[in-house]
Amino acid sequence: MWALKSLVVVVTWVALLAIPVEAEAADLSAAKSALQLWQNQIVSIRVQSQETAEAKTHAAFDGTDIQTSLGELDWVWEDTGRFVDSTVSYNDGIRNGKSLRVANSKQLYICDYPFRDAVCSIASQVTIHENSLRFSEAGLFGPPLWVLWDNRERTWLGTRLEKVTESSTTGEGLIKIDGVQVSVSAENCFVFLDPAHGYLPIRVESKLTNAQMSRFTVDEFREVQPGFWFPWKGSLNIGGFALSQWEVKSVDLNTELPDSLFVPPMGPETYVINTITGKEYWHAGKPPAHLLAAKAAAANPGSPAPNINPLTGSPEQSANWSLWLVLLGLILVSGGIWVRRRA
Repeated sequence: MWALKSLVVVVTWVALLAIPVEAEAADLSAAKSALQLWQNQIVSIRVQSQETAEAKTHAAFDGTDIQTSLGELDWVWEDTGRFVDSTVSYNDGIRNGKSLRVANSKQLYICDYPFRDAVCSIASQVTIHENSLRFSEAGLFGPPLWVLWDNRERTWLGTRLEKVTESSTTGEGLIKIDGVQVSVSAENCFVFLDPAHGYLPIRVESKLTNAQMSRFTVDEFREVQPGFWFPWKGSLNIGGFALSQWEVKSVDLNTELPDSLFVPPMGPETYVINTITGKEYWHAGKPPAHLLAAKAAAANPGSPAPNINPLTGSPEQSANWSLWLVLLGLILVSGGIWVRRRA
């Protein structure tokens, strides 16, 4: 099956290369054809990128004294329906949050992690849904996939562009379309497609409520494989103020992906909520040992009291493990501008 898919991809590449760039009319019809060919080449894709913001951004927008924020994206998509959407955030070099969604062909796993966990390797809570679950966040996905991928509909731009009927050509030779037509939810938003790079989005402009303009700009494209361009470097700014810079670190196109990549990392302290079966349970089959000990101590008033923290006057561990479990679910991810609404 994989060999057959790869053969189809090779044939598609040949077809794409056979179209002379100079002969393509810079119009909507050419954009639709080019973007359909682009997405049809993808059997699987893995994108790893970084987005950074400096002290002046935080001082202007959130009033903090953070010097540098960093967001790391690891995004995987496969035409079988499997995907990985992982973001890890750092403030001044300290890891302070992680979000992860993993899906196989049938199930979607939404993983929560301990706040500011130094390793963030094992999820504290995993919620299981049908893979058909619609995400609640707006379709506009973050860089470098802005507009290329709709996270709510789970569609590529070429699919959404089919319903677009109106466009215009700018003095730069770019194709300008209304963002609403391609599922960008913001009003007064326009998407600009670049004929020189396979009609991929090169700029997105949105007029904000305070009359300022926000701009997502691609400063560099790279040809990952012959005929397959991908946005590589760019920036986000509001009203001319540089909000952040982003850069792709690697793109793996049509490499066979291991099944283990689509399994959420769980351990003895992972609590599982299965919305499909309605069951809730600890991944290891029972609560962790320290929670069982705390519960036993609470049930036996004559047992030794929990150790008291001399700084807070509170027990080191809560005797009520069900309350601890509730708190476990309140994962606070303060990743600066990379905080993204989850399903």
